[in-house]
Amino acid sequence: MSATAAMNPRTIRLLQGRIVPTLLSMAWPNVLLMLAQAATGLIETWYVSRLGLDALACQSALNSFQVTAPKSFQLVSPISFVFCAA
Repeated sequence: MSATAAMNPRTIRLLQGRIVPTLLSMAWPNVLLMLAQAATGLIETWYVSRLGLDALACQSALNSFQVTAPKSFQLVSPISFVFCAA
């Protein structure tokens, strides 16, 4: 029995199939997730902008912190936003 016959068909498709269709089939869930996250960010920004310039400035500062902070510190961001907006 050859090594190729013992492999899973999905593994064979990854190793011997066409690159672009394989890459697109693996990437589309991540693309949808990034679009959903971007849409959520835009909607949140629009909502906060209705509260005024101070709240919008606070959200902008906290978004930049959230992007650069490690995951362990990102729980602080929503709490800080409540104190900043008050």
